[in-house]
Amino acid sequence: MRNQNANIYNVLDYGAIGDGSHKDTRSIQKTIESCSNNGGGIVFFPSGFDFLTGTIYLEDNITICIGENSAILGSKELNDYTEDTGICPYYPEPLDRCLIYAKDKSNICFTGKGNIDGQFREDFLDKHDDPLATDTIQRPMLIRLENCSDIIMKDLTVKGAYSWCIHIKYCTNVKITGMTVLNDRQDGFNIESSQRINISDCQLHCGDDGIALTTSDNTKALSGLTVSNCIISSRWAAIRFGPLSKGNFENILISNCVLKDCGGGGIKIGMFEGAEIKNCIFSAIIMENVTAPILIMNGQWTNIGSKVEKPGLMPPGIIKDIIFSDMIIHASAGPVQPWDQRKYSNEEIDDFLNRPDRNSTIFLHGHKDGKLENISFRNLNITFPGGGVRKSLPFQDLVDMHEIDIHSHGYWTDDKTVWGIPIASAFFIRHAENIDFGNISVAYDIVDERPAIAISDSEDIDIGRVKINRKQIKSSDIIQQNTSNVHV
Repeated sequence: MRNQNANIYNVLDYGAIGDGSHKDTRSIQKTIESCSNNGGGIVFFPSGFDFLTGTIYLEDNITICIGENSAILGSKELNDYTEDTGICPYYPEPLDRCLIYAKDKSNICFTGKGNIDGQFREDFLDKHDDPLATDTIQRPMLIRLENCSDIIMKDLTVKGAYSWCIHIKYCTNVKITGMTVLNDRQDGFNIESSQRINISDCQLHCGDDGIALTTSDNTKALSGLTVSNCIISSRWAAIRFGPLSKGNFENILISNCVLKDCGGGGIKIGMFEGAEIKNCIFSAIIMENVTAPILIMNGQWTNIGSKVEKPGLMPPGIIKDIIFSDMIIHASAGPVQPWDQRKYSNEEIDDFLNRPDRNSTIFLHGHKDGKLENISFRNLNITFPGGGVRKSLPFQDLVDMHEIDIHSHGYWTDDKTVWGIPIASAFFIRHAENIDFGNISVAYDIVDERPAIAISDSEDIDIGRVKINRKQIKSSDIIQQNTSNVHV
């Protein structure tokens, strides 16, 4: 980057105080503008200071360097966050404002050993915090970069966001490395319709998805993404594709990662709005205490972000050409999850148990008009929690993914209880073709009465190389309905 040998612009020289209470917004912005007017350089936040600020805007050829034991602190007053910082694609979810914003810029770097801290606190939010309520108070992100190119983020700690930490939208050539993300509130990295993104050597601890991948425009794909050498823990999914999925997801490689303590899915892939997910490899991954280690769904949702009162369903999409290889997985949750009755009501517990992403089964569900195609599993060592009870009529009353209506009924159906605990303890496969399992080892913490594998409305399924610990299962290993060419 051209900034490596550039001039240094110290924000203290432009009037910043850095005492954590005086607002330094104007001084920081003045520093950025002076740096930009002179061809770019380093905007330096020296060590030992806390710089309180509202929204700041970046320019071309700017490096934000935050010294060790120093921080950029987001204001606790909503009025300090401006309204011209782009929009969140999940209309009307109130995530439009942000602390640091750039649009149509290039050659931007964030570096140093310091922090960017949003100073999240509960009383900043609307009392009910309903993400679909139009009157909900805005929840600022930390960083949004929109239609930018040649971006580097390295070595910083970002934390305390009121919503997402980092939103990369319509960007190209982005490298994120050595970052620590501590966001108890919501997501870590949100990558939207961008190309050539490299994420490596990061640690994320998030209250929602760790890395969320979305496409909000059917003309803009998310492609050329690599994620490697990362450790991700999350209250929800570690890595999620969709549900905002209007453009393609393609040419994605995720490898050498540890996913741990994730309560809403490990690798969670969803296509709900008519595009394609294809050419993806997930390799050399360890999962520990993760629900739904691999969950793939092809369905139809109403148009996310639509301002129409009752939008129609989007068309079914395509999910194909995906490889999962060389994984050690210890799944959690499922029918024996030790729920804390002081924290959850019985109704909430039932809701959790009846969601595919809150159970331990590897769940593969295509669409009747868009089957999952060409998906391979190689060299997986999986331990499930067990404890399930066999159903006398296992395939009865299964609900199809095409019935999903996000605007009316949430993620699943108008009656979430119709899903029930999965009928298979290890793999559930429906609306799929050309699914191949090679060298898969399945074990259980305790005995499970359900069949290990259930296959419905599918063809060309090769499960000839799955080894199941028969001492830990008290049922037939495989059940089928409306299948053809299943090789056992």
